[in-house]
Amino acid sequence: MNLVIELTKYLMILLLGIYTYYSFQVMRYKNKERQELTYRVMTILIFALHFSGNFTLYLQVQSDKLILLYVCEVVLLVLALSLYQKFYKRISKLLLRNMLMLMSIGFIVLSRLSFDKAVKQVSFAAISLLACLIIPGIIHKFSWLRRIGWVYGVAGIIVLLIVLVAGTTQYGATNWLEIWGFSFQPSEFVKLLFIFSIASLFNEGTDFKRICAVAVMAGATVIILVVQKDLGGALIFFVTFVFMVYIARQKSIYLIGGLLSGSVAAYIAYQLFGHVRVRVMAWQNPLLYIDNEGYQISQSLFAIGTGGWVGMGLNRGLPTDIPVVDSDFIFSAISEEFGALFAISIILIYLNIFMNLINTSLKQEDYFYRLLAFGCSIMLIFQVFLSFGGVIKFIPSTGVTMPLISYGGSSIFATVIMFMIMQGIHIRGRVVVSSEQNQDPVQEANVENNKKTVELGNVRTNSDKIKDTIYRVVYIFLGLFVLGMGYFSYFIIFRKNDVINSAYNKRQEVLTERVVRGDILSIDGEVLARTIIDDKGREIREYPYGKIYAPIVGRTLMGRAGIEESENIRLLTSNINPIEQMYYDLTSEKSPGDNVVTTLDSKLTEVAYEALSGYRGAIVIMEPSTGKILAMVSNPSYDPNTIEEDWGELVEDKKKESALLNRAAQGLYPPGSTYKLLTALGYIRQNPSFEKYNYDCDGSIEENGMIIRDYSKKGHGKVDLTTSLAKSCNTSFSHIGRLLDLDSFYTLNEDFLFNKDLPVNMATSRSSFTLKKAGSSVKEAMQTAIGQGKTLITPLHNAMIVSSIANGGAMMRPYLVDHVETADGGIVKAYSSELYSKPMTAQEADYLGKMMREAVTDGTGRKLKDMEVTSAGKTGSADNSAGKAHSWFVGYAPYENPEIAVSILVENVGTGSEYAVPIAKEIFEAYFQE
Repeated sequence: MNLVIELTKYLMILLLGIYTYYSFQVMRYKNKERQELTYRVMTILIFALHFSGNFTLYLQVQSDKLILLYVCEVVLLVLALSLYQKFYKRISKLLLRNMLMLMSIGFIVLSRLSFDKAVKQVSFAAISLLACLIIPGIIHKFSWLRRIGWVYGVAGIIVLLIVLVAGTTQYGATNWLEIWGFSFQPSEFVKLLFIFSIASLFNEGTDFKRICAVAVMAGATVIILVVQKDLGGALIFFVTFVFMVYIARQKSIYLIGGLLSGSVAAYIAYQLFGHVRVRVMAWQNPLLYIDNEGYQISQSLFAIGTGGWVGMGLNRGLPTDIPVVDSDFIFSAISEEFGALFAISIILIYLNIFMNLINTSLKQEDYFYRLLAFGCSIMLIFQVFLSFGGVIKFIPSTGVTMPLISYGGSSIFATVIMFMIMQGIHIRGRVVVSSEQNQDPVQEANVENNKKTVELGNVRTNSDKIKDTIYRVVYIFLGLFVLGMGYFSYFIIFRKNDVINSAYNKRQEVLTERVVRGDILSIDGEVLARTIIDDKGREIREYPYGKIYAPIVGRTLMGRAGIEESENIRLLTSNINPIEQMYYDLTSEKSPGDNVVTTLDSKLTEVAYEALSGYRGAIVIMEPSTGKILAMVSNPSYDPNTIEEDWGELVEDKKKESALLNRAAQGLYPPGSTYKLLTALGYIRQNPSFEKYNYDCDGSIEENGMIIRDYSKKGHGKVDLTTSLAKSCNTSFSHIGRLLDLDSFYTLNEDFLFNKDLPVNMATSRSSFTLKKAGSSVKEAMQTAIGQGKTLITPLHNAMIVSSIANGGAMMRPYLVDHVETADGGIVKAYSSELYSKPMTAQEADYLGKMMREAVTDGTGRKLKDMEVTSAGKTGSADNSAGKAHSWFVGYAPYENPEIAVSILVENVGTGSEYAVPIAKEIFEAYFQE
């Protein structure tokens, strides 16, 4: 069964693609026989696609009701084709087929989403097609329809006012009316009255006075819709009016003025209506508001991204997770299960309809019918644009349906009426341009009316000018759709993985049934995580290095974490070539997932992990010039291979080890004397004569009963700024703390990302800095200046700060993934270095580097002095309430041309010189020996 289902998935994409191709090709054919042959092929394609979709559904649901519904749909499609072509010989066969193709797609999708609604939709379609059978004839025969423009307009306003007073509210908009238990949307039918009204009134004249009068009527209609909170409908009415005025007058000022006034109105609506602001917020950042305002659009993007180019297959996605999926967001459901290729073909069919309608408008010699056809084409295509653009996040969602596909009796009835109006105009156009010989009296009257119409104003005397204006409008809308489809394709190619890799996306679990999770590798090719098959045929996630990489690589069981979490969707995505992908789909085998190659160096990681053996702490090793994280270790750790068995013990944590915490990125510690780098920078910035700084250190400093002492009880004697840092003189830096402007210093710390999220794709904690002029004492300033007080920092953050010093003041965005590759080694996505900010100048970084160099040659980092490679660094010993001081070291090497930067934290052992510096030496030597 799976083979058949997968085959039909690709078959349906192919069928619709061929149909779409022919829908454009047939417009070019001049030969009648060739046209007729193409129409027959298109008819076969409609029924073939309709059968394929229903057959696929039946294989999965095995419902006799579905067979019955399918038969009813086939009968309906056959009757519609037969009756309309029988009664109207000159009917547009292309427009008729496009309408039925979109209907049949809607039937399939709704049968999948809600069988009951599918039954209702087929009933609505049958009633609509039967009732509208007379409309082409009415349009063709009754020329008096052009003469009652104000009647149309006033009638539409009255209907909307009735709805405003007596209507019911759904989804925040009061635009539904209930009569005898039947609910419908009158605004769908008012759309048609609106177009008739404008076309009729402009047919009588287009002088400025009339334009103003019609604008008042149109404005009243739009305002009522705004009051009803049907802002999507109001926007459709407004845009249709603006473009019809533009065509009537052929002056750009009307188009520009109309769009500008619309923009002002949109701003006012944003300020007045909360639900408008909600939609804009959801559009700007749906994932940020996913629990509330952004839920609908987030689920839509999850669906589109998960579906990719070829879709999950009919009935194999989770489209019902999207609110209102059967109407406003049906395009998302199509994208998820049928794929982007299928969805784009649908958009192209709508564009084909638009071009067909515009063609009909251009062929009209009667001004009323030209405007009527043009208004219908604009109203239809703009509604499609709003629906399509809203669900893909190209524009804010406006809550409008996809014509002929979305569920809704009012929508499908009104749309069929519009199509039949266009058929009537199409038929009439052919009569008008034919010979006047043997015309009946009605046709003669039509010709006479046309002659009178041409005389009504100078605007209409130049037919070519009107056509040129229509062409410009066509280019505008084609441009909008090209941009929309471009954005849609861009999302599928470049952005989908970032969006669907969310814990809120339940579709990730669906992907596990289709893809074997890819491997995670080190930059030197070591496998850090892989999927194996156990003796029972089950997929098991294996971690060859156990505890070493657990804090950074993470796990998949007991809650995903680490790279397994951040790159989850890439590991569950298979980018093998399409032929291989089709083979796996058709054989029901799982596709091999993509591999994630990290920036981690396995040898450096092992050295760092061994150096921390027996201690609690963390080490981060970075490449300063790029932001690559070469190693990140945290100890104690846990074994992800036995996480299920160990989970209870890890959570209970009787030993207080916090083994599940990645200390490197999430552990917050007082920075100790490593913070003196920022204190020194603050002093340098606030004192242009900083090089003249001197202080006489006697081993302690007192402030209002608080005494701060140096590790050297005898003191350091007279010191300048460089020596103060090299010797890590607490009293000198406490003195500097007294001198700093605290508000300026606070800004400096925020520039270095204190109190902010770090720009890295992993779980991190925010480093904190609270010192401000208002509310902070001198004592607190003195303690903070030496890295004590309330200031807390993560080892990763400290690594970023020292890396920016090593990199001439440029802070690079840290990254952990070098590239993503297919199972056979093809590059899917490569990551590169990215400048994040410049929190200091090159001169400032150079001066801090010289101070750090002296700390190694003649200060607290002297144990690094005898290495073959030069280095620079700063030690730290951070007092804390848990016991001995935390041992810190931050530094880089070589000093002249830095290649590697380290941040080392060893908990509760003593001074940085004694514990952290020797670890740094091991790391530097291991790196440069390679």
